[in-house]
Amino acid sequence: MVRMRRCSLWIAGFWLLLSGCGTPEQYLQKGKKAAAAGHQTEAVLDFRKAIQKNPQYAEAFRQLAESQILLGDLAGAVASLERALQLNPGDDTLRTRVADVALTLYLADPQRPRTRYDQVTKLSQELLAKNPKSFDGLRFKATLLYTDNRIPEAIEVFRQANTVKPWMPEVIQPLAESLRRNGQIAEAEDMATQLIARHKDHLPTYDWLYLLYQDTQRPAKAEAILVEKAANNPASSAAILQLASYYRQTNKPTEMVAALNRLIQRPKDFPNRFLLVGAFYAASHNWEDAARWLETGLKEDPKNSSAYRRQMVGVYLGQQKRKEALDLLEQLIQENPKDWGLRTERAQVWLAGTDKQEIVKATSEFEALVKAQPRDARLKFLLGQAYLKKGDKDLAGHMFAQAAAQQRLFLEPRIALAGLDRETQDFKDTLRLADEILAVDPNNFQGKLLHASASRGLGNLDMAESELEALARRDPHSPEVQLELGLTTLARKQYVAAERMFTSLYQSSRSDVRALAGLAAVYLAEGRADQAVQYVSQEMNRLPNSLEMHELLAATALNAGKSDIALEQYRKLIQMAPDNPKYYVSMADLFREKSDYGNEVAALEKASKLEPANAVVAGRLALAEDLSGNKQAAAADYKRSLDMAPSDPAFLNNRAYFLAENGGDLDQALAYSQEAIRKVPGNPAALDTLAWVYTKRKMNDSAIQILTKLVHDNPDVSSFHYHLGTALAQKGDRNKARNELTIALTKKPSPDEESKIKDLIGKLQ
Repeated sequence: MVRMRRCSLWIAGFWLLLSGCGTPEQYLQKGKKAAAAGHQTEAVLDFRKAIQKNPQYAEAFRQLAESQILLGDLAGAVASLERALQLNPGDDTLRTRVADVALTLYLADPQRPRTRYDQVTKLSQELLAKNPKSFDGLRFKATLLYTDNRIPEAIEVFRQANTVKPWMPEVIQPLAESLRRNGQIAEAEDMATQLIARHKDHLPTYDWLYLLYQDTQRPAKAEAILVEKAANNPASSAAILQLASYYRQTNKPTEMVAALNRLIQRPKDFPNRFLLVGAFYAASHNWEDAARWLETGLKEDPKNSSAYRRQMVGVYLGQQKRKEALDLLEQLIQENPKDWGLRTERAQVWLAGTDKQEIVKATSEFEALVKAQPRDARLKFLLGQAYLKKGDKDLAGHMFAQAAAQQRLFLEPRIALAGLDRETQDFKDTLRLADEILAVDPNNFQGKLLHASASRGLGNLDMAESELEALARRDPHSPEVQLELGLTTLARKQYVAAERMFTSLYQSSRSDVRALAGLAAVYLAEGRADQAVQYVSQEMNRLPNSLEMHELLAATALNAGKSDIALEQYRKLIQMAPDNPKYYVSMADLFREKSDYGNEVAALEKASKLEPANAVVAGRLALAEDLSGNKQAAAADYKRSLDMAPSDPAFLNNRAYFLAENGGDLDQALAYSQEAIRKVPGNPAALDTLAWVYTKRKMNDSAIQILTKLVHDNPDVSSFHYHLGTALAQKGDRNKARNELTIALTKKPSPDEESKIKDLIGKLQ
């Protein structure tokens, strides 16, 4: 029994250990082993468990920070290192490490956050307070002086650091750059050359010298430094490939091949040599040689066949062999079904095509990938692109916004979002996003172009023109810049010049619908509406399968007052893209103009089925049902739209008016109306609804006060006169009531409203 009990205790202890009851030291050692094996994610979990067991464990925080650095989480690493330093404030090695990582974050952020600057300054001062000759304290101080553009002072402090520890790369290279910026080119070059002599393996200094020689027009020196870099670092594939790339760019094929042979002929040093050479040729779009070397690798290095085949996918795509690329991706994914990178690449290939089913598959795949990896901003951006290609700009914008919010330095989603805002002519938001883009990258071409577009849209034509001319000098052949210059010229009403610009742009690329739209806008502005419709129609016949062309013809026809042509185009668009709700909504707009409420309801019902969670469509449907006389359906959809968007002032207002007009709960109507007014104070429609609720509640004086101002400010709105007449009639002022109702009849009321006005006038006779 005793032996059994001991055994039971041993087993219990064993299971406790397995179930997470190890000591902090055990978790630390486990984490260090995982980190040494390259499994940083596992290491982070183990270090965190050690910290949970002992929140005062400084070494666990330090080790956690090192794994976070390797995972790219520098902000998290700084926080972990700071905590370690708090627990061990006398450790200057920790203090230096905190400053190093914080300085890296500061230099990597184009906005130069003040909090990081102050953090590095404080740590540097602490090091120098303990030891005025602290090497690290001096180099931190010098680097901050350099970023403050105080170059002579930075040089002096870098020199002081160099006297403490001579010829350390982390001081000599920034010192050389400081000397270069101060005009001391010869000394800067000498410092870098001497550094290489002492530290032959410090590759960044070779690169710095290479750029210096390029900038100072010394090509022989530039080549020589790359040759020296490769010779001094024979085990560096990056140095050899850089030299080969230089020879390719300078059209020296014999020397290029010789450089690559340094890799190919040394299998022990470069076991992945065929992959490296294949990737080199692929980067220069030499697909034939890329395929040849990758196929050689497949034969001679079969155990790494997956890596070679992955690289071959890109080669197939470069060779326009789309089917072969997809087939190969399918094989790889079957072998590695949880490889998110492969699945992402396949979805991107689907998305790049024109097949509708593949675009649907790409969208579905990106949705699954985003769900599996919600912290990956790039996947959200790609999902937004998929929604955009499907024609759902609302969902696309939603995903772009999420990606942008998740990663401030990731510019592509902001560029895409600003482009959508520009399309909807929300130029204020376009300008805001352009400013955000340029804050991160002041020279970003798309950011500058979007800024110019927004300036033009907001009427700042001089600023727009100045910005666009600068961009045109930078890229004189950019169609986007030429298009914006044309739109700016059109905004100045210089129609002849604008027509010439759009015609030239469209003739150079007759698939660019934007240039054709600009040309149509010129014709419309000049009163040549028939010519605008005819020309766009003619071009659409040339590209009958282009959704954009049909959309442009519909918009041009609407602007030309030809609603029948627009309606015909929306019907064709629905045939071409039956799953896109926006075409049904656009068609419903046309039916509304014709007072064809039955067809409006039918179109909106289809849109609502395609997008049941869209509150705007539900609200539009409710209004159409109301106007068509289907009050029961309208009541349900007014409620549905408000349930989906309970704070939307339009839905609050519409629900309030419906309740007041159709014998509903007037207390509830008053609450909805007052809430709408709080959100949009001064809005005439919301004030009219409030007055109508007052009228229904027999609060005539309150209603008359509101409506008297409304008819004064908006004399051509029949409803305001009708409602004022009704309130006056209820109060007993028959003459004034008849006068307002008579005016209402002259302001083109709807048929239903006209009938009500005439009926009330008859009662007042």
